[in-house]
Amino acid sequence: MTNTQTSARAGRSSEEARLAVSPELPEGFAESRPNADTARSLHEELFARLETVIGDIWGRAREGRFWNHVLENGFDRSLYRLVMVQIYHYTRHNSINQAVAAFGAVPEQIGLLRFAYTHAREELGHENMVLHDLRAVGLLSPSETITYCAYKGRATYWSPMVDSPTGTDFGWSYEDPLHDAADVAGRIAFFTERADLFVDDQAVERPITPWSKR
Repeated sequence: MTNTQTSARAGRSSEEARLAVSPELPEGFAESRPNADTARSLHEELFARLETVIGDIWGRAREGRFWNHVLENGFDRSLYRLVMVQIYHYTRHNSINQAVAAFGAVPEQIGLLRFAYTHAREELGHENMVLHDLRAVGLLSPSETITYCAYKGRATYWSPMVDSPTGTDFGWSYEDPLHDAADVAGRIAFFTERADLFVDDQAVERPITPWSKR
């Protein structure tokens, strides 16, 4: 082997080693995390823009016919509750949906992966905002039903504060669960037997189980 061939092979080996340690990133993705001042500036700029956009949307909404109709005539509380239950189910799984977005990425897309993971974490628990809204307008309250689980502890059952043909209790939660079940604290599970659920705009048939109420 000549000296030229040896040098060329050594050069290729060095380049391969460099790529293995520090892979080339696709265009548009920074290799390193921005410094704290840059990140803070981008964060503040983003939220300032969001505030402006959201303020404009609320302004147009308040001037719209629907807004004024609700103010003048009120709203169907049963319909509102059903809509909020659907929103609850969507937001409850939204963190998982955001994380799934990372499946289409490759390890070298560090910027995209960091964004997907951060966004997934930020979406956790947003379904509790729905529960707060339902309680605030008097559409959700604990019922008299109580059960106990050896693994999770005492279960609280929830009832809509409107007439419902599906029965009193439509969901349950563990407000103060046992230590090993701490992650389920405050999360409501709904009886699919007593709720109208839709997947891809298609109604899901209610299962018939011992928990069904006709």
